[in-house]
Amino acid sequence: MIPQPYDQSVLITITGRDRPGITAAVMSVLAQDDTEIVDIDQEVFDSYLIINLKVRLQGDNAVLKELLWRGKELGIEIDFRMLDPVQREVLHDPYAITLIGEQITASLIAELAGALTFHGHNIEKIFKRGEWRQRCFEFVIDNPGGDLSPKLKAKLLTGGMRWGVDIAIQHENRRRYSRRFVIMDMDSTLIQQEVIVELAKEAGKGDEVHRITEEAMAGKLDFDESLRLRVQALAGLDVAVLERVKERLTLTPGAETLAHVLRTHAYKLAVVSGGFTPFVEYWRERLGLHYAFANELEIVDGRLSGRVLGRIVNREAKAAILRELAFKEQINPDDVIAIGDGANDIDMIVAAGLGIAFNAKGALREKADYSYNQRSLDSLLYLLGFKDKDIRIAEGEVVGDGPR
Repeated sequence: MIPQPYDQSVLITITGRDRPGITAAVMSVLAQDDTEIVDIDQEVFDSYLIINLKVRLQGDNAVLKELLWRGKELGIEIDFRMLDPVQREVLHDPYAITLIGEQITASLIAELAGALTFHGHNIEKIFKRGEWRQRCFEFVIDNPGGDLSPKLKAKLLTGGMRWGVDIAIQHENRRRYSRRFVIMDMDSTLIQQEVIVELAKEAGKGDEVHRITEEAMAGKLDFDESLRLRVQALAGLDVAVLERVKERLTLTPGAETLAHVLRTHAYKLAVVSGGFTPFVEYWRERLGLHYAFANELEIVDGRLSGRVLGRIVNREAKAAILRELAFKEQINPDDVIAIGDGANDIDMIVAAGLGIAFNAKGALREKADYSYNQRSLDSLLYLLGFKDKDIRIAEGEVVGDGPR
């Protein structure tokens, strides 16, 4: 049904098989009457096109009749609906709720949507960010009260855990997309091993050092003391051991993609580790990172002395380095993203604008803005606002649909 002339907005919904030229044809018809485009949303679902247009007509409804005829020629469906004026006062930034997991089911979405409705939030948009290794959907919800209810947040996070899906909640605003500095821990974050355990294996003390490392990561043992105990176990090792250990270290899946995509989009990258300088420098060079900080092992006559030189990179030092780098780059610490897995990362995670716990122990999960428990690091790109297309372009894949 074509609406009668009326000083009101009209919603035009267009659906049909996607192909180049449809958007151009529709807009050419609307342009004949200088139609004002108030809002527009266009998506393609498996080659099926959906366009929603909110327009304000400048004359009578003849342009809509013309649009119907053009739609028949193009083989697309067009529907019209008059929109009643609605005044909505927007006082606060909306929230983005990001879901990342191997499988995201209707049952999970129903549960989350029900919780949002119960707490008085309206879902303004749901869309898929992509399926690079993991599938990601994002909800944008209104924010009438300014702060998300702790009970609602708990329901969302608990629901995600029950369904094996990680859920992040953050403000959907300019700051989310303006952060351009990422600081990562190394051991069990950037790489899959704990370097000091690998070194201890060379000294025949792997089990002893592994136990101390686990206690330190869980926050049960002072980091400085644990580091001294573990480094003492390395006394006498030939410096050639460092190269042997480097050769058997492996990156966490997705680490190279994460670093490459972020560099391509002008992010600055740093690794700040409670490990050791030869290893962070190795990964800095290999991944093209901009900064690397770690503890310096003392070497005497070609062997490890069992001591550390200079400042120990503990949890306080990691946070201090974050602030120092932010000052050097002339940015606010709130514009830094920090990623880590253990108790030694807590202060750095808290100091950052966005702190991410990666497959972390409980002590860190409780302090982080987001607890990420998937296998691959590159899915974190969705949390930073990237889509599949951004990742594929950075990886050198040809992406493009042609003109519409």
